[in-house]
Amino acid sequence: HPGEAFLRELLLDISSAHGVESLSLDAPLGVEITVREQDGIRYWFVLNHNAAPAEIDMGTANREPWFDLIGQRSLSDGRIALEGYGVAVLRQPDMM
Repeated sequence: HPGEAFLRELLLDISSAHGVESLSLDAPLGVEITVREQDGIRYWFVLNHNAAPAEIDMGTANREPWFDLIGQRSLSDGRIALEGYGVAVLRQPDMM
């Protein structure tokens, strides 16, 4: 049974060797964020696995706002509030 530190280093080495990068977001513990891309558009799936509400700052970086596909609204400040066990599907702003 390998230790946690060994497994962490192994996964980081494998990820690095295959070009897997972190999403670089500070998601609260229990909040899962994944990205899918289709036709050059990135979709971010944000899942709160906690009973308590959670807030995530997706950032703005001086570009058009994120778009919440479930709530059908723009996130002008880049923040999304999820209720307990809530889900958000976001369309990433154009990076240009």
